[in-house]
Amino acid sequence: MLEAKQFSARYGKIQGRDGTLRLGLEGKSAPFHLDMMVQADADELRSLLLRVMENEEFRKELSRLRDLEGNLSGRLSLGERIDSLSPKVSILNMAVRGSFDSIPYPISIKEGRFQYGDSKIALADVSGAVGLSSFSELTGNLNYSGARQIEVSSGKFSLDVAQTKNLLTRFEMLPTELGDVDFARGRLDLIALSLKGPLDQPSRWDFSSTGSVRGITVKTAKLPGVINLPRGRFNATPTKLTVSNANVRLLDASVTVEGFLEGFNEAPLSWEATATGTIGAKMTEWLSRQIELPKPLMLRSPLQVTKGRVLWKEGGDVAFQGDLTVAGGPRLSLDLVRGPQTVEAKQILITDGEQRASMTFDLERDKFAFSFIGTLYQETLNRIFQVPPLDGSLIEGDIEVSAFFEEPLRFTARGQLAGKELWVPLKDERAIVDFFSWKPAQAGSMFDPQTFDGGIAVCRSWGSCLQIQRRCGST
Repeated sequence: MLEAKQFSARYGKIQGRDGTLRLGLEGKSAPFHLDMMVQADADELRSLLLRVMENEEFRKELSRLRDLEGNLSGRLSLGERIDSLSPKVSILNMAVRGSFDSIPYPISIKEGRFQYGDSKIALADVSGAVGLSSFSELTGNLNYSGARQIEVSSGKFSLDVAQTKNLLTRFEMLPTELGDVDFARGRLDLIALSLKGPLDQPSRWDFSSTGSVRGITVKTAKLPGVINLPRGRFNATPTKLTVSNANVRLLDASVTVEGFLEGFNEAPLSWEATATGTIGAKMTEWLSRQIELPKPLMLRSPLQVTKGRVLWKEGGDVAFQGDLTVAGGPRLSLDLVRGPQTVEAKQILITDGEQRASMTFDLERDKFAFSFIGTLYQETLNRIFQVPPLDGSLIEGDIEVSAFFEEPLRFTARGQLAGKELWVPLKDERAIVDFFSWKPAQAGSMFDPQTFDGGIAVCRSWGSCLQIQRRCGST
């Protein structure tokens, strides 16, 4: 047995000091143990480790490092038999740069601690950069024994979104929902990250991250323009993404959004969010087309949204609740739900100065229900709708109407409705109803012209004048 203490050594650009050595002089499996402080050229140390270590997984990963430059220092141990050397590496200081086969961007390490031994790599307080992205205070480990496991206990990241999406796509880690999204520019800052799971199965990773976005631009064929995200905060887990104080700009709309998207690993996806901001004419028109809003119900712009709440479920309903100020004038309080075959307005409250009116409607494939209470002047309708669904100087009343379109046709009504100077579209021109007053003869009865109990209506068109009075079946 040969033993040495407090010795120094040199191997090319590798310098060792404060070393101890135990070397057996007999047998192919003689004992061997080397322990010393090392200051080394990064590429030469890599070459040495490839020659002496036998762990195939680690050798495979180490061989994929290219163009290493820089220096590092720490402690190196080799043992415990001549025919089976296993290294333990503890790097205390490092400043290196290079490349890795599967990553198309340069990699640099500025500082941090690194340990390898017993088929495990551990990092502590590592900082550096990959391409245009940077990281700091990275602490975690990679276990090579059995199924490879990765764990990140802490770290901060400033990510270039375009390069990060490219990397996630290469490693098949990008959610399918983001496959058609092009992140043109911007940064994603992670101020906290924890992650754990099998290295080769990212879909099974359990993670939690908190961060913010800066100047992100997003393109996708599903939207009519480029989305700009100047700012915002988020929290992400495998099943839920939560955003807060996120400013979203698209076409001529600018809103601040808070909400969450969940169900990435489950079906169906769902989205719930609140928004406050302004929606201009271009975005108003696009949204109207998406929800197939009839032309007589298209609103004027700009729309000022106050605490608008949107709920969406994949393959299910889309709902909106909130207040809209239309073109700086009337205010609408809405509670709307659109299903696959239904449109329901649980509430449409119109406020214009002292004027108030409330409506509801429920439209399904074979039935329709409508209610109205309050007073509406034509000026208000003109200020709300691009093409007003009604054209008259006054409509007021308290009425509920329902209709069933399947045979036999049925119609029921309760309450009363009155108005004046109502324009009625005809085939070639429009007639004017000077005034009308209508109510069913019996509350809740099925409509029948012979039991109609109304008032007097005077209709005028360019070429004719007609006066109609029908009360209890007599004309």
